[in-house]
Amino acid sequence: MVRRSSLLLVLCLVIVACTGSSDETTTTTAAIDSSSTTGPTQSTTTSTSLAPTTTTTLSSAPTTDPDLSGLEGLSDELRAQLEELIVEAQEIRDLPFLSPPIIRLVTEDEFEQIARDIVADGDEARPADESMYKLLGLLAESADFDQILGDLFGQQVAGLYNLETKEVVVPMRDGELTIVQQGTMIHELVHALQDQHFNFGSTIRDLVDQERLDVATAFQALYEGDASLAEVLWLQTLSQSELGQFFAEALEIDSSALDAAPRFLAESLIFPYDTGLAFSQELYAADGWSDINQAYRSMVDLPGSSEQVITPLDYGEDLPIEV
Repeated sequence: MVRRSSLLLVLCLVIVACTGSSDETTTTTAAIDSSSTTGPTQSTTTSTSLAPTTTTTLSSAPTTDPDLSGLEGLSDELRAQLEELIVEAQEIRDLPFLSPPIIRLVTEDEFEQIARDIVADGDEARPADESMYKLLGLLAESADFDQILGDLFGQQVAGLYNLETKEVVVPMRDGELTIVQQGTMIHELVHALQDQHFNFGSTIRDLVDQERLDVATAFQALYEGDASLAEVLWLQTLSQSELGQFFAEALEIDSSALDAAPRFLAESLIFPYDTGLAFSQELYAADGWSDINQAYRSMVDLPGSSEQVITPLDYGEDLPIEV
């Protein structure tokens, strides 16, 4: 649900692969997600690009007209920018909004506090998880798990979709969206589309409540990889000048908190974005968005597994056996 700034670097690398002559690229990235802050997950860092292309053809399917009546005090330029992004998210993802997305724009400082508050709210299992990690030697005895997570969220989160309020929350700088924040808006708007069409929020909560945690991990990789793929396709619509601006801004991202985090934690948080993107690319290459849409309906019932996300060719074939 949250959008991490570190993924921007892998998106830059993927867009280069998509506009170059090579069919494959290997990249590493990092991610933070509010629904996955306490448990380690096996992760890979290999990402296969889409077939090389220089442009993305937007869908001609019907779209829902933007409705920003709930947002007050916007400049004409920012209002036009948001309206364009709402239309582009629908065209790229080939899904219309069933109801207007709820957008909340905040300052960068306000957003960092929101991200830290997500961690501060925590969950009941976190103290037990911290004790287990220290017992296993994954965390130093002196480590403050809440502080590590707070620093990660405060620094790495670039935007979020709130499943409870259905809000897309994205920071802006000096009263406008930078080029990177525009990409973040596309990512979070796609989460709103996913929730409206596939009710993914209810599904992920049910999986966690049922303690089907590996299926939940795979499902999270599906919806984060889906949104990341849409952002890659949005990047392909930019001019060379705009891409240059995106690269320059992405390279300014401070990754010190991620670099300092324990490797098991960083890689578990990378998984739904990095490996999820590669998984979504495989589905998209086969039959466009159709196979990705179908995955929301079938993954939970297959049953799905994180192994199928790591090895997309096994998806729907090499099914896990409950023991």
